[in-house]
Amino acid sequence: MSMSLRAVVIFILALASPLVYAGRDASAFRLPQWPAQIATPALHLTDTKGRARALEDFKGHIAIVYFGFVSCPDVCPATLRKLALAARQLGQAADRIDLLFVTLDPEHDTAAQLDAYVKMAGLRATALTGTPGSINRAAKEFSVQHARIVSNGAATIDHSGALYIIDATGHLRLVAPLNASVEDLAHDLRILAASTAS
Repeated sequence: MSMSLRAVVIFILALASPLVYAGRDASAFRLPQWPAQIATPALHLTDTKGRARALEDFKGHIAIVYFGFVSCPDVCPATLRKLALAARQLGQAADRIDLLFVTLDPEHDTAAQLDAYVKMAGLRATALTGTPGSINRAAKEFSVQHARIVSNGAATIDHSGALYIIDATGHLRLVAPLNASVEDLAHDLRILAASTAS
């Protein structure tokens, strides 16, 4: 991903202020929208059963892509709890949403750990893993920043925490920044999920 594309991503994440959306009608998205002229990032990894998976596999449903790791002390559990609260607000509409949790720590996060961890989100979820190289490529595609650091004497991973929301046609539509509210997530996911209803 080019530096100019990274600059666009940083810009749209900065649009989280409610003032940006003032004056729009109630059906408008509240979260920052991915620019239509920029292609949806690619994602080619494996699930916890060893099957190759790509975004195309989830067409027909809303997909939420999130990068994290099982031993994350704060950002990941808080984000999954936020998704669970949003799912509760959505009711049956949540059945049309898939969480794709991409581990940033494939060397330590086991299949069993990942499968158990993603249940925290209260959504149908698929945990994705791969080689460190494939994970790094996926993170670069989505402009996810991550680095191994030592914090309070313990090794951990510092990473960005956006949620990337893919519509039912497989196009990246929204990017929810770390400070997105449960209400705004539920609002926008409800709009997208309505488009998948038969």
